[in-house]
Amino acid sequence: MDQQPRELRIHGVGGSPGASMLGLPSEDDAITVAEGIGTRFLARRSDPRVEGYDWGGLTSGSSLQPLWVLLLPFTVLNVAGWMHPPPNRAFKGQVRSIRAIVSFLGLCMTASFALWIAVVLVDVLGYQWTRRLAALDAVGDVEIFGWKLVSAGDVQPIQLVGMALGGLATAGALWGIDRIADNTQKEFERAPLSRFIELPIDRDRRKWGSDEDLTSERFFAHGPAAHRRLTYHRVAMLVVVALVAVRAVQQAAGGRTTLGLGQGLLVLAAVEFLAVLVLAVVSFPTGKRHGMDVVRCGPAIAAVLAFAVAHAFFSGLILWVTKWFNERPSFEGADAPAAVQGGAELALTDVWSVLVALSLVVGLLWLRRQRKRGTATDVPLRETKVGQPLNGVTEGGRREVARARGTAIAGHRVPHLVTFLALLFFVVSAAFAVRRLDVNGTLDPRDWSFPYDPGGVLWDVAAWLLPAALVAAVLAVRKATTSPKMRRTIGQLWDVLTFWPRRFHPFAVRPYAERAVPEFQARVLEHVRGADRPVLVSAHSQGSTLAFAALAPLQPDEVLGRVALVTFGSPIGGLYAQMFPAYYGPDQIDALKAKLLGGDSRGWRNFYRLTDPIGVPVFDDPARDVEVPDPAKEWRPDEGPEVPARERDRPAWISLGGHSLYQREPDLKRWVAEVRGHLAHLSPAAEPRGPEPPLASAAPAASTPKSPPGTSS
Repeated sequence: MDQQPRELRIHGVGGSPGASMLGLPSEDDAITVAEGIGTRFLARRSDPRVEGYDWGGLTSGSSLQPLWVLLLPFTVLNVAGWMHPPPNRAFKGQVRSIRAIVSFLGLCMTASFALWIAVVLVDVLGYQWTRRLAALDAVGDVEIFGWKLVSAGDVQPIQLVGMALGGLATAGALWGIDRIADNTQKEFERAPLSRFIELPIDRDRRKWGSDEDLTSERFFAHGPAAHRRLTYHRVAMLVVVALVAVRAVQQAAGGRTTLGLGQGLLVLAAVEFLAVLVLAVVSFPTGKRHGMDVVRCGPAIAAVLAFAVAHAFFSGLILWVTKWFNERPSFEGADAPAAVQGGAELALTDVWSVLVALSLVVGLLWLRRQRKRGTATDVPLRETKVGQPLNGVTEGGRREVARARGTAIAGHRVPHLVTFLALLFFVVSAAFAVRRLDVNGTLDPRDWSFPYDPGGVLWDVAAWLLPAALVAAVLAVRKATTSPKMRRTIGQLWDVLTFWPRRFHPFAVRPYAERAVPEFQARVLEHVRGADRPVLVSAHSQGSTLAFAALAPLQPDEVLGRVALVTFGSPIGGLYAQMFPAYYGPDQIDALKAKLLGGDSRGWRNFYRLTDPIGVPVFDDPARDVEVPDPAKEWRPDEGPEVPARERDRPAWISLGGHSLYQREPDLKRWVAEVRGHLAHLSPAAEPRGPEPPLASAAPAASTPKSPPGTSS
């Protein structure tokens, strides 16, 4: 048995990189050595000791992925539940309270979605628009089983038919969401795990543990618990459907012009507002506690964004639908039927449209300001003449480096921008809600309402801007499936949101980590336990978070004592430590560091660039965090042919790597070679080992090929 060390690579966002993650130019140069569920492990044909885990298809392989944007509010709210402080650093009952409030908000969001859909299909379309159709002579002559669709009563039979069909359509839409959640649970949460992982029987997996974190082998194996949460939300939808039916019958019997379903949304919005406010108070102490730089009120911020997206989209959609239906069919004269109109649910639509536009402007201005913070005075200016080796950059190159560093600073500070925008949305919406609230001289909540005035330019803007924002998001995600550059831009945020199990909302986008982490963990165990080989895990970007989650629960002596980790372009010390300190905080990082190679300093090394908007230091320790210069300062054009084409050194002083091309850095390649040499001494001496192929050595090469476009991040 070949017991030589293995380098096991795992890529970041950017789709499926295939053979390129191994530095190979063609798929023919790689072989598939193992397969997961829609994933695969590749190895170099010329050197099987270098493997790569290709998991990109889990987040970019579906043609329906652009439609996942419709599930974005559920997904963001689910993330809110994971943004609590570590239990050992929180005050008594804080984590339990955060989780309980987020779970309650999840039920409120499910109820809100069901009610929003009913407003569109039952009230606006089924009840009000059919009233306009009743005024058409052609419809007045239609009979169904001898029953005329138009009568002389206050409520036309065609309206009753419309309400019934709208109710069926609402039930169908909710059933579709339920099916998506249930089917993806069967495909992900209930997927089989590694033969090396023994879990308790199902009845012991029905609940998440109160102090369970990534060190638990059950963290990504809670199928029964996820299914139970889905049952709760099914009940919530059924309750909403029943209440809608009762309300619709009452309003129709009274001959009202609208069914007034928006009043229910007002009640839900008030409950959600108070719950988010309590959540903010409970989670406020999570910032700057015990020296931890985390997002203050993180769960509340995520909850505000989730409800902002949902309410802004649906209110804009209803406004657009009402305007569209009022023109079809069109009537003139005094006998024109009553117009299709929205209700109290549209009272803040104009405000939300302004906030959406303002958020875009603020984001662009903020990015521009952050980019100006970048400096490059430490980068030497070029002094050599034409024909001589380069020793610096041009003045324009220095400005480019400064801009790249400023953009990286902006990337690291995105949580601050998101916090400001969420606070802006929350405060402005609350202020306008209080200002527009009309109690009609009484304190009876049944008489409270929001006056809705459909006139004005802002209403026209909202009718187009808010639905257009959703369409733009869908198109952007669709474009990201084919554009590597956009995939890297959108992918990091998307993969953060869809990493976490659906503990707090079963309608969130399916979590790819519930398959990627156990599969990668199984491959590590296959090498260490099954084949008695030491392993070097080489992880880039989002792949480092997957590797962290896969290694955290493994035994320190039996397994991790023979595993080393090298990360580059990693968000663990930045975005994840700030937003999810209970899972990627300093304590968790130190715990894994102490277990890798038995705590040896070679157990975990991290590489980053100042021009990388995602990768940051993990340890704040120069001995373990290595800054890679960008642009490159060192270039060895004499690398031998055994060095893969896509892993040869970048030419010095020419271009910026940013978040990509780390495996072309001499410092990283030297470190990998050193660690692999160290691991070779940990291999059993039962069989002789062949020479370690040089990763950065010296035979002449004709030229250094240009880096390929679309390199995975």
